[in-house]
Amino acid sequence: MICQRCKKRVATISRVEIIGNQKFESYLCESCAASLGGDLFSKANAEAWAGLFELPVVEKKICSVCGTSYDDYERTGLVGCACCYDVFRRELSRPIQDIQGKLQHVKREDSCGELGIFKRIKERKNEMEIALKQKRFRDADDLNGQIKELTKTLSDISSCVVSTRIRLARNLNGYPFPSHMDNKKAREVIRLVSTALSKLSSFKTYYMDSIDADTRAALKENHLISPNLGDSEIASAALINAEENVSVMINEEDHLREQCIVKGLDLRFAYETMAEIDDCISRSITFAFDEELGSLTACPTNLGTGLRASVMLFLPALTRKGLMPSVLKKIAQLGLTARGVYGEGSLAEGYMYQISNEVTLGVSEEEILAQVEDAVEKICIMEIGERISLKSGAKSLEVKDECLRSFGILTNCAVLSTEELIKLSANVKLGICLGYIKIGDAAKIDELVIKMRPSNIHAAAGRVLTPSERDEYRAQQVAKTLKTLLIQA
Repeated sequence: MICQRCKKRVATISRVEIIGNQKFESYLCESCAASLGGDLFSKANAEAWAGLFELPVVEKKICSVCGTSYDDYERTGLVGCACCYDVFRRELSRPIQDIQGKLQHVKREDSCGELGIFKRIKERKNEMEIALKQKRFRDADDLNGQIKELTKTLSDISSCVVSTRIRLARNLNGYPFPSHMDNKKAREVIRLVSTALSKLSSFKTYYMDSIDADTRAALKENHLISPNLGDSEIASAALINAEENVSVMINEEDHLREQCIVKGLDLRFAYETMAEIDDCISRSITFAFDEELGSLTACPTNLGTGLRASVMLFLPALTRKGLMPSVLKKIAQLGLTARGVYGEGSLAEGYMYQISNEVTLGVSEEEILAQVEDAVEKICIMEIGERISLKSGAKSLEVKDECLRSFGILTNCAVLSTEELIKLSANVKLGICLGYIKIGDAAKIDELVIKMRPSNIHAAAGRVLTPSERDEYRAQQVAKTLKTLLIQA
């Protein structure tokens, strides 16, 4: 082999470099190698070696529909349209596998009926009814005892659950995803979805570029829109039903983020409510879908079912005992995650944690619902056990004092900030759960906190208040409400 540098002498030293899937070899004689000096294979000499052969021209793959490159995906974590999944199928397979664990969508199954403890109660009731018909009274009595025990457990679980949320991510076929969409197409999407939903029931439309900042903030505080929708740079909207438990956000990260929020633990009802609305929209609009990847979404974290099933939990005992890191680690191993009050990226305030599935591809909707319900039940049972420990442990008097002091401050202070309200009301709610404060429905405290957030206060007061006026108004309303709840109990 002749030296590639001098083209005269015999090459005695070689270097091999792999670029992409191609192998490139270069050769030097002893004289040319000596002229480089130092370590022949150092970074300093890399350029000299590279000059001995022609580097391949790597053609950047770009989606012809939206102009997204794979570099764009790696930088943002988002693809630009449904076609990107065909263009970059090979490149995306690894990150999708890493995120989801699987690469094959599972078709939607028929409803399996009640979930978790609700299912067990229903089964025992059916068994008891059969036992009574067959005059097996001893068996019926035993089953009745099991029902009472399960009902008590359900009551305990309910004291830990604030709300249930179901969210579906969908995109319209033939349109770039919101990150790559102009205002003209964004408005088309709003019009198409609004028309589709008009066939189901009455929804009020909130255009993000037409409502004032306070209204937008109030919708966020009431969990009816996400912070991302409110900050959208293109035409976006939210369609909200009269009961304000269903919201369809248009042109957030995906064209559609459909959600249903209900009080307490009721994944089945929330999912079936949302599935009905989703089916209604799909009868008029074709969603972006792939047989292998399921519903196609801007971020691969939502592929497949596009379903995020969440339950908001109140976990003061586990938090105070320092056990939440261990709990979160365990649920992460199950493919679940915990977020704050306002979803991804938000903090857990007032002992509140939102438990939800992380995997959306390779599992059915029924499997997701059952998994979240099972995890929630186990976490709640752990919380109840730690509450008993709080009430009977060495620091029980300290806990009781903190709960009662918090109630005293909230019913007697002259000014009250949002941060103080969240912290003190969490202690009051704990006091209710432990039986120190005689208010019948602890959920009323959650409602009060939402009503007393800044933008909701402006609406309640009927005018925009200054920060100091707002804190004074909040103190007055919180004291009045808590005293009323105490009297009613």
